[in-house]
Amino acid sequence: MNNAINFTNASSHVSAETFHNFEMMTRACHELLVSLATEAGMPKRLDIILAEEFDRVVTEKQCEPDAPRLKFSSARPNGCVAGKNLAQDDAWDHVVIVFNSSFWDDTGDLTPSTRPLLSC
Repeated sequence: MNNAINFTNASSHVSAETFHNFEMMTRACHELLVSLATEAGMPKRLDIILAEEFDRVVTEKQCEPDAPRLKFSSARPNGCVAGKNLAQDDAWDHVVIVFNSSFWDDTGDLTPSTRPLLSC
């Protein structure tokens, strides 16, 4: 199966090195699950965005043509959303996954060992 994965660093607070590490971890997770996902219908195209303005990017990437676009909020009672999958077509052949860059922000207290693991 030949799936395209496109990565975008949409955060000014994530260094090239940290973004590279994020990309490598994401690719490793994808490779680990690709054989299982083949039977389940893995999307043919994945766009992965590490976003500083997480809520705005998720709102922008929502793909519900017949519904009013609702403003997304990552705030939750016990924390915040770290990532969001957004189908770009009815068949889920094109999926955008937006990650909250605050978990990868080089200016914060998180180190590679304290960053949340990707939910594979």
